[in-house]
Amino acid sequence: MPKAGTTAYNYVELQEHWETAVRPLFAPGNVVQQQLVHLGGEAVVARLNAVLEQVEGTRRAEFRGHRVAVTEYGMLVEDMRQSPSRRHPRRRIESQLTTLQDTPTT
Repeated sequence: MPKAGTTAYNYVELQEHWETAVRPLFAPGNVVQQQLVHLGGEAVVARLNAVLEQVEGTRRAEFRGHRVAVTEYGMLVEDMRQSPSRRHPRRRIESQLTTLQDTPTT
């Protein structure tokens, strides 16, 4: 979503470009997913900004002090942070297989 005090891109056009020009270039598992979401007015943005204010001290320095601008649409983007299961997918699969092998059958 756009930062308050900045000029935002048209999210409808960005999503259309994503769907038609970018996403087709990649296999589904090799691209971060995103969705266009309708925010539903100023009340949602006010709540988001209140949450940002509450967690201000935990945010990275370059994000502190920034708030969300009032806008009709936003982008919901898949979390790209590394998690243990993403870092070692083979270990996770091997663990699941081991669990299945150790389960008694009836």
